[in-house]
Amino acid sequence: MIDSLLYLLISSLLVGFAACAGMAALQYPFVRWMSRAGSMGLSSDFWFAWGILPVLVGTFLGGFALAFDWLGSSGWLSNPHTQSSPQGSVLFWGVALGCFAVVVIAAVRSYRRYLPTYQLRGGAFPEKTANGPFVSFSLLPSRFPVAFTAGLLIPRVYLTQAAVELLTLQEQDIVLSHEHEHIRRRDPLRYLLLTFCEYWLPGARYIRRQWQRRVESECDQASIKLGFAADRVASTILKFERAKTTGCPPAMALAYAPDNHRDLKLRIESLFDGPAGAIGQRPVLLGCAALCLFLTVNFMEVHRGVKTFLGWLH
Repeated sequence: MIDSLLYLLISSLLVGFAACAGMAALQYPFVRWMSRAGSMGLSSDFWFAWGILPVLVGTFLGGFALAFDWLGSSGWLSNPHTQSSPQGSVLFWGVALGCFAVVVIAAVRSYRRYLPTYQLRGGAFPEKTANGPFVSFSLLPSRFPVAFTAGLLIPRVYLTQAAVELLTLQEQDIVLSHEHEHIRRRDPLRYLLLTFCEYWLPGARYIRRQWQRRVESECDQASIKLGFAADRVASTILKFERAKTTGCPPAMALAYAPDNHRDLKLRIESLFDGPAGAIGQRPVLLGCAALCLFLTVNFMEVHRGVKTFLGWLH
């Protein structure tokens, strides 16, 4: 009984993994086309939904296969394809071990990318937390001018002592309003999910970069909506950029200063171009719901395909 349940669980995980990889492979031509055609007409919500779409589809299909096989083995459904005492072949368990290793490596690399940020947060002075007009922030004793948002479940804004000394009060308010928008969007958690996907799904790295560019521009627009002039926001960004020094600890969290000159150029241009009517995440989520509904309606064909895939492994 335990061997049968273990086989069903591993089989469902393999189906979900294959569905994730297949969906990402289908997305890859679109990603390549957008890399040449430009993507400023797509919002950050669109890119986030597009990035996690393979995971959503893979989770649904894996859960679907597990539920269907479990109901069939329990006698609730008539399932002629259910095996009474399944035995995994060497190829089956080898593929399962390889997929597990890929996911573990991706999780470890994501954790190592987040670790510098976690260590940086550990030196914050909670007793020196200051309250601004938009959001509170914690002070970090560092000689590097850095402002970022970190925290997966309870995100917070962190400013170093060098950043506080560098900025005027108005510039501090601009930075805080920008970071407050990151908190409202739960961007550190979104960043972690997209970072995890980029280590094992094709095209996910480009999706993460496009999402990060769009979300920074949209947070700058949030500062403008609060009454700050576009030129003042631009000067604050450039001030941070000029103050960047070598040796600054890497942070997985969304730092205020851009990582490269191309992102800096696009971010400054978007300040003066104004907010564009970008496509949001609704088309992606509606498409995902339609795909899941199609798979549910055609569950017998889907189940035969699942069994064919597992039979190939045997």
